[in-house]
Amino acid sequence: MDRWHINLAPGKFEPAPISATKVEMSPAEATAKIKKMARWLGAEQVGICEVTEDMKPFFYSIGRKHGNYSGPVANYEEDEGREIPWPYPYKYCIVLADKCDTDTLSALEGPLVEASARVSCSICDFLPHYLESIIRALGYDAKANPFSDTDIIEAPFAVKAGLGELGRSGLLVSPWGAQLRLLEVFTNMPLVPDMPIDFGLQEFCKVCKKCAENCPSQAISMDDEPSEVITTVKSIRWLQDEKK
Repeated sequence: MDRWHINLAPGKFEPAPISATKVEMSPAEATAKIKKMARWLGAEQVGICEVTEDMKPFFYSIGRKHGNYSGPVANYEEDEGREIPWPYPYKYCIVLADKCDTDTLSALEGPLVEASARVSCSICDFLPHYLESIIRALGYDAKANPFSDTDIIEAPFAVKAGLGELGRSGLLVSPWGAQLRLLEVFTNMPLVPDMPIDFGLQEFCKVCKKCAENCPSQAISMDDEPSEVITTVKSIRWLQDEKK
């Protein structure tokens, strides 16, 4: 059981070894078991997508080397970073969502919401590492992508995995709302991808505009229609002013 003892201190985490004995399962069976285990570990939503060429723009080029935040840590040294390879060495992305506490988030600012966010982020970091260890124990390569050490822009993967749609605010909106923490585990275990969902959010966002009307810095577009955005990839979405 030592593989379950996870130390997330800077430079201390070591992935569990990949078992030499591979447990053979059909993709459908593996998908069902992995989703059930993820929910047992605490994930409230689970979806799967393939890491295909069209997802390349949503990978960072540089990631954290030590998997930690900058902060007042004794003898802390700046993380020099690590190159994130492409093609990415994993075929599937398991996307996990954890619903944040609505009551504390409604405080919007101050110690209550700060405490809620910090506790949520800290707890969520364990979940993908646990699932990574389980998959590796089954004989398949896997890599946790926790909140504090991510290789990707997460929302597009969650959209592709069927957890929600992209809203006017630029956040993933699930049927539960937008107060979600997203985490991922990449793996080469054969799995069955999910399909994106459509619950009418795009049409709803065209007329609602509550997030834009209540944004203190007016950083969210009030346009009726989303815009065509071309940066590294062409997309249709409402604009947000990140500088605000």
